[in-house]
Amino acid sequence: MATANKYIIIRRDQRIEGVVIENEGLTIGRSQGNDLVLNNRGVSPTHAGIKEIDGELWLFNLSSSRNTALNGKLIDQAPIADGDVAEIRPYLLRFEKPEDGLRIIVEIKADSMAGDDKAVAPEAASASAIRFDEHALKVYWEKRKREAGKVAEKPMLAPRGERKIGKAQFNWVPTLDLKQPWRNSYFIWGGVVVIALSLIAMIGYVQAYSPGPIAAAHGKTLLSPSTIAVRANSGSCYECHAVAVSKDDKCAACHQTQRFTPSISEAHRREVIGCSDCHSEHQGRDSASALLKAGICSDCHNDRYTIKTGARAGSILGDPHGDTFGYPKVNGMWKWKGLTAEEWKRRNLPEMLASRPASEQFHAVHRTIYIPGAGGNRMSCRDCHAAGIPEENDLDTLPREACAACHVTSQPSSEASLAASCVTCHQQHGQSRDLAALVASVSGDFQRLKQQAIHKAENNQNLIQSARSGSRENRAAFISNSLPRNLGGLPWWGWVGLIAALPVAGFVFLAAYAIRARIPLEQIKPGESKESGEGSSDASNAESEDLAYPHPVINPLLCIGCHACVEACPHDVLDIVGGVAMPVALDQCMEDTSCMVECPTSPKACVVVNTRKVIPPRKVPRRDQNLMTNVPGIYLIGDVSGVPLIKNAINEGARVIDYVIEDLRNEQPSTEAEYDVAIIGAGPAGLSAAAIAKQRGLKYVAIEQNKIANTIRTYPAGKYVFFKPDTAEAQGVIPLQGVGGIKEEMLQSWFDVVKANGLEIHEEESCKKIEPNERGFAVITEKDGGKAKMSYQVRKVILAIGNHGSPMRLQVPGEDLKILVQPESGAEFWDNKVKFKLSDPDDYANRKCIIVGAGNSAIEAAVALTGLIRDGDQITFTRDNEITLVVRSDFKGDLKLGNKMDVYDCIEAGRIKVFFRTAIKDIKEREVTLMDARSKEETARLPNDYIFALIGSEKPTKFLESLGVKIG
Repeated sequence: MATANKYIIIRRDQRIEGVVIENEGLTIGRSQGNDLVLNNRGVSPTHAGIKEIDGELWLFNLSSSRNTALNGKLIDQAPIADGDVAEIRPYLLRFEKPEDGLRIIVEIKADSMAGDDKAVAPEAASASAIRFDEHALKVYWEKRKREAGKVAEKPMLAPRGERKIGKAQFNWVPTLDLKQPWRNSYFIWGGVVVIALSLIAMIGYVQAYSPGPIAAAHGKTLLSPSTIAVRANSGSCYECHAVAVSKDDKCAACHQTQRFTPSISEAHRREVIGCSDCHSEHQGRDSASALLKAGICSDCHNDRYTIKTGARAGSILGDPHGDTFGYPKVNGMWKWKGLTAEEWKRRNLPEMLASRPASEQFHAVHRTIYIPGAGGNRMSCRDCHAAGIPEENDLDTLPREACAACHVTSQPSSEASLAASCVTCHQQHGQSRDLAALVASVSGDFQRLKQQAIHKAENNQNLIQSARSGSRENRAAFISNSLPRNLGGLPWWGWVGLIAALPVAGFVFLAAYAIRARIPLEQIKPGESKESGEGSSDASNAESEDLAYPHPVINPLLCIGCHACVEACPHDVLDIVGGVAMPVALDQCMEDTSCMVECPTSPKACVVVNTRKVIPPRKVPRRDQNLMTNVPGIYLIGDVSGVPLIKNAINEGARVIDYVIEDLRNEQPSTEAEYDVAIIGAGPAGLSAAAIAKQRGLKYVAIEQNKIANTIRTYPAGKYVFFKPDTAEAQGVIPLQGVGGIKEEMLQSWFDVVKANGLEIHEEESCKKIEPNERGFAVITEKDGGKAKMSYQVRKVILAIGNHGSPMRLQVPGEDLKILVQPESGAEFWDNKVKFKLSDPDDYANRKCIIVGAGNSAIEAAVALTGLIRDGDQITFTRDNEITLVVRSDFKGDLKLGNKMDVYDCIEAGRIKVFFRTAIKDIKEREVTLMDARSKEETARLPNDYIFALIGSEKPTKFLESLGVKIG
């Protein structure tokens, strides 16, 4: 069995220390299955390998298209000595050989000692080279390369838990306890809740879903003695309601029998009146409240309804009986007009009765009817007026119940409806009947009228009996309806269909995703940008690699090293190396594309290739080639314009004054304006503009809400500042020589220029409003904390306010509190308790500090106050501060990997105490009260010296929009 070697990996490019790998050999390459992963498109999938041969470690080049160099010479294989340096562009691998194994220190370098392509002959092995078993080595490395191409086990630094999908597996998601949450519980508990609710709904479906009680006829489980239905409804919703079938079709399917046809009159059909328009449901269990509801006809036959179709379209549909249902009197007034002479003659009665009043005709008609039960006598007054005959001029009691004994049809169930209605005389379904025609057909024979009613009832009863004992089909239909066929308003096959729809839909989505994933990414043209008019001249070279997934490509010739893409990327894919941006973890790219959006160069120095996303335009203020915005007379320079870096700001400040002078010459001189130009902001751009304005003899006013170059002042002490871009020369009066310098030295040179040129800067004066008028602009400012207000009348305005405005405040009591500080040396002084920047951590030694925030700046400040120092796998702390981190919810999702490691190490060491889901309630001189971020309940009181509110700053977008400056 081969001996395993020990390799100690130190990643200076990713701030990872002391990862130990014990293996027979070590593979190096871009693929995630390698032992040492170098995520850069200049590295082959499996680029190189290290293996022990006869007690000596050798470096092998395994790439057929890329070079591997050792000590500046290209090699195919070479022994490794202590202190050797290998290059796999753009990485440098420094080898150290302590007693416990081979230490490999990985650094990243922009410049290369060797070319990309493998064109130069490799350096031959030394004279004392060992004889290799070439075949055995080839088989070994081919096997290792295949293993590296497969999905490898998670490295030691990878988060534990379920593996994410795609490239998301490389991005850490912070949690409160550093444990992977059990996401399956959400699915399980969700399923339990759904099943419980479904069972409750299935048991009480009518009560749960019905808008009201259904009629008793529809709630029966057995077929009632009726000739108008083929099956009982059993209270099933589905028998009336369906997705693809209308309610009218459902009604017709159930009520179509041999004895009954659910026909609809032609007039009703033309007006689009269906079953459900006349027969309302969910109005109560009584059948009369739904199927025979009184007043249904009067909804249309009411002297108000307009006929829509047919020959009478557009006319009003009248009320034929005046809402009396044929009764002759209303409120004591006779409405019946009587019969004509021809009708009296046809009844074999004297024609002279046609000339008599309606009341006499009405009673004469009824006196011709014989009542067999009264001994063959005719009808008398008492047959109708049971309460007695009214006196003359007295109101009649309207004996409708007496009329109903003859004129209202009895039901087969012997339950008589004693209220006359439209259906008493008029029949919608089947052949229409008319009461007057019915009475005429019996020629006044009351006995025949009764016999017809009895005969009709007997026929209905016989039909019900035949349905119960008749054909096998009818008997089966009757028996089947006695069973509980439907659960929850659906038949069994309805539930099966719903349950089966879920996995079918899942398979459909999986198939669609698989088809989309197979679309060849090569259809995207190499280097093509979705943003019109912008691209990278070097982007075409990116597609020569075999990286099919989206990732950024940087053109170092165009990159100005502004950090815009690095700060925009939430996944640590980019970093600044040698003054320019460079991809350092391509496999972690999540296709965010914000790096390309925020790149300020034109054409873009950062281009995301292999993406189908539409790259939106950058949200920056609009200005022309003379640095003027869309508002005439207002110019924009510096970081706020979207073009960052100190040198760019200084040069724009020098150029804009010449543009202002040219515009002033084209205008009429103004004697009412106090100043030619107002310069808002005294950073690099504002100072440069003020110095040139002084030289050109312009009357200017320069206003700064803080101190001169306040943003640069807040940089950490001793910070080295790069003077980018390198390709541009500094213009104007503000000095900026070389490629960079220490912050303090740069600021001192600027202060010397301010003093030498006699520049007047209104410090700690905030611009609140700029109002245009006929004389130019009125610039309104405040100073002394808002106590004093100033106004300046100017002809032109230059905005050099920077891209980050005022810091966001905590908005809690005591935020403006000042404390008396007694330093170890020197006199005591008053200082603000709440700080919005951390300039020099040494100024807060041995203090109790609270940091509010969860972003990169807050984490970096907290770690800096602890004095964390890494030396290999050893961690030490140089400051003895009490640090508390207050986080409203959780760490930000774009927190950098290095910052995550630092803050977790500080937490584990007890140097930082974290309060999650917490906010500050109030601030006192020596104490701070914390509260729950949601409930607002007090949770703790902590002794405190300083608070650092690092929760971001307000961008000047609203201020620019208030001036009318267009963004984007």
